Amino acid sequence: MWRHYRDVRRIMLNPEKSEALRERRLADMLTYAKGHTRYYSGISGNSLTDFPVVDKNMIREAFNDFIVVEKNNYICHRTSGSTGTPFPAYQDKSGNIRRIATVKAGNEEFGFHSCMPMLYLRSLELPEKDGSLLRYEKDQNIWFCYIPAYDDITLSGVVKLIFDRHIRFVKGYASLIERLTDFIDRKSVVLPRGLVFITISEILTENVRSRIVDKLGLHVISQYANEENGLLGQSVLDGPGNIFRLNKANCIMELLELDSDVPVAPGQPGRVVLTDLTNKAMPLIRYDIGDVAVCIQTLPSGEPLVIQLLDYRRY
Repeated sequence: MWRHYRDVRRIMLNPEKSEALRERRLADMLTYAKGHTRYYSGISGNSLTDFPVVDKNMIREAFNDFIVVEKNNYICHRTSGSTGTPFPAYQDKSGNIRRIATVKAGNEEFGFHSCMPMLYLRSLELPEKDGSLLRYEKDQNIWFCYIPAYDDITLSGVVKLIFDRHIRFVKGYASLIERLTDFIDRKSVVLPRGLVFITISEILTENVRSRIVDKLGLHVISQYANEENGLLGQSVLDGPGNIFRLNKANCIMELLELDSDVPVAPGQPGRVVLTDLTNKAMPLIRYDIGDVAVCIQTLPSGEPLVIQLLDYRRY
């Protein structure tokens, strides 16, 4: 864990000085994918552009061709299916540890240290097997709370939990955080100063961000991630919820034209296409994740470093 954490932090803090290292890791991954999967075995070139762009539907159609060995040996991260059919992505043990280390490194940037009390709000997942809407993970000091409805009784229970358990961070879908913000604002609830909302999976609107920061006197940060690749980047604390500085430790990002696999011109919107540098169970090379973004700042190589996200998960 700590070896991965130190490596991720080093690249996060100084991505410009890490470009040569990332290029070597990219070359290693391309060679590995060609030598260990049926799907990529026929590719003769060694450049990233020699590989085809793929998406979830293409992977589903030839799923076993992307797996290196029997999937039972690996950890499965499954998308929720909120925009379609749930999609399983497998990861080897080392890649999964790095995924956890990356989240830790990202959290450290805004003061969220391991085992600080957090409330994780869920709206899509089913309740616990025993019917409970609440689960506590003692080793992480995280309360997982299932939200079946957005009524005042449920949201007042969430607020009570924040006070009773001395919660410092509240994580959830941007739309769920918006509902909670509406309730807090309407009921004139004064939450503990320093509380940080962490929004995921949806774009946080400027209206909600402004209300959290300027009206309620709280903090908010947006994290950009998916189940297949982990944490991709995050916003500045209290900054716009659709502008992300990217985590360059684990992925190469391309922005390609909406109707072709050609790189977009500067300032133009493009499809977000990722190449994972760490997953040796199910290599994802030039994987179109369904998002649309505009590049705001690049590395010397031209690769995006800061993006403005325009559209989330079109498929």
